Amino acid sequence: MALLALAGAAAGVVMLLAGAVSSRLPGQTITGNSVAGAAPAAGSPGDPAAAAQSGRKSPTPGQLAAVAAAEARVKQEPTNVTAHLALAEAYAAAGASQLAAVEYLAVTRLDPANAEANTNLALLAFEVGRPAQGKAMVNRVLAADPHYPAALYVRGLINLMGLRRPRAAERDFSAYLAAAPFGSHRTAAATLLSLAQSQDHR
Repeated sequence: MALLALAGAAAGVVMLLAGAVSSRLPGQTITGNSVAGAAPAAGSPGDPAAAAQSGRKSPTPGQLAAVAAAEARVKQEPTNVTAHLALAEAYAAAGASQLAAVEYLAVTRLDPANAEANTNLALLAFEVGRPAQGKAMVNRVLAADPHYPAALYVRGLINLMGLRRPRAAERDFSAYLAAAPFGSHRTAAATLLSLAQSQDHR
């Protein structure tokens, strides 16, 4: 039952983002920009002036290459969870969070309890303004593994920035730092822990 609820919540997050996922034309990148080296038409999404106006950064050639390689692997191994996770990470690095969400959802269909996919979907829920939904998703991840570092960090972020619960955020960031003292979020977690403590003691 819990796995069905988790999958349903994940699908809801992707539905929120689905409107921003558009089909690509030949010669376009994941964000709809023209492939590097192609000559964009004036005023088109690949036009530097248009890019400057939108304020969006185009993916680097390295990021596009990583996406292409990850897409090719998923085509060859469509049921490989690791391949879908790698593609999701490549999309996210290239600034295509909507497509990353679709890949994380694909992972949850193959492996409903996958901690990495569900934690990232919880973070996306928070980012699109659904902190309560995100917290419910990450709580299920932590129910299965109370010391999963990424989930502790994401829940702390949701508690502090989304739900305005500094005391709960303190516990999460402290638990993250204890579980992953050399984790990739350690600097941010320490800073956010101090912020949560200052808010809690007002």
